[in-house]
Amino acid sequence: MAFLSNESIKHYIYDELLPPSKRIKVTPALKDIQIGPCSIDLELSTQFARFRKPFFSYKAFDLQQKTVTKNIQKNWYKYYTVTENEGIKIKPKEVVIAITKEWVGLPNNMFGLITGRSSFSRMGIEVQLTQDLHQPGHNAQILLQITNNSPFTIILYPGMRIAQLMIGLLDKECKVSYDENPNSKYAAGKTGIAANWFQDFELKDKELISSVTYYKALLDAMVIFSVLVTIIAAVMKSIKVGEDSNIYTLIITISFILTVVILILRLINYLKN
Repeated sequence: MAFLSNESIKHYIYDELLPPSKRIKVTPALKDIQIGPCSIDLELSTQFARFRKPFFSYKAFDLQQKTVTKNIQKNWYKYYTVTENEGIKIKPKEVVIAITKEWVGLPNNMFGLITGRSSFSRMGIEVQLTQDLHQPGHNAQILLQITNNSPFTIILYPGMRIAQLMIGLLDKECKVSYDENPNSKYAAGKTGIAANWFQDFELKDKELISSVTYYKALLDAMVIFSVLVTIIAAVMKSIKVGEDSNIYTLIITISFILTVVILILRLINYLKN
């Protein structure tokens, strides 16, 4: 295995004498500054996504509930299209999903490794978590999982050269490329951002959400209901709706006690799990 130098990268991109199946395809065309000694700098596109904060936070999410979760996983993310002037803010310890501006297509005897650039890493910015491989024969935009490890909020902008791609040579050409493999979940044209883990054949399918999940949801709903009843009763008592305000005091007391009991049950359930 060997990695391509800048001269070899240019050869496989620009040499028109090579057959199309042997060339590296990059769209849009690279600027000279994007080709380093042994890598290609990749720019951010205008497309980003961040995880939505769930209304109810649960300790565990069962990834084997494929039938249920594959219908809702698209709601895990909030999608953004930003301009070159506004950028996207990333809070400390937050993970934001991004896609490169460039489409990169590799021949069947090459693979790519994605890594960050030194200037950004010195600021605590990661560009990938565990997915750093661009498969042989894969033609797509490259997904980045950007993590802000710094103690302050940062703003990133489309067009920033935030990552780099190193290209390696295999000992022999693979017979079936990534895009030709029917089991590939993110083949050309299907990259996207959403995670298609439920297509992994080895995972079992749990059709129903466990009763524990429903129990947690019920407790959370009861807390919200009790708090709302307490607030309404307190407001009505303060404006003296009705002649007898003792009933509102009773409602407030009962609601408060109920809220405390539910929170204790919620804590016990959390500690058990």
